[in-house]
Amino acid sequence: MTNFEFYSPTKIYFGLNRETEVGAIIKQYGFHKILLHYGKSSIKKTGLYDKVIASLKSNNIEYVELAGVEPNPKIDMVRTGCELAKGEKVCYNAQGTEGGRPRAEMMVFPLQGAKIKKLRKVE
Repeated sequence: MTNFEFYSPTKIYFGLNRETEVGAIIKQYGFHKILLHYGKSSIKKTGLYDKVIASLKSNNIEYVELAGVEPNPKIDMVRTGCELAKGEKVCYNAQGTEGGRPRAEMMVFPLQGAKIKKLRKVE
């Protein structure tokens, strides 16, 4: 395994209509293209997807989508996300809820030069 360090501070924005600020927040960090990783249909049924996309577009943030978040990350989806992010030259990996954070964080590792070879289930 390649030795590396991973530093992941988390900033969470709470409040009414904060999703409309997503594009501006991402832009302030200097990112211009993101991987948007989300579940299946609830993000679209609730209207959240349209608000986030509108915010990204109004701030000139390009995005690549990867739907299909499921509980307990599967290595195939992680690898798919890694290849997509690398191929599309993604700067940042944004994810919704529905258990996507662990998988999304693993997708960032290859962007930093690490290789994911094997995951094992921790019980």
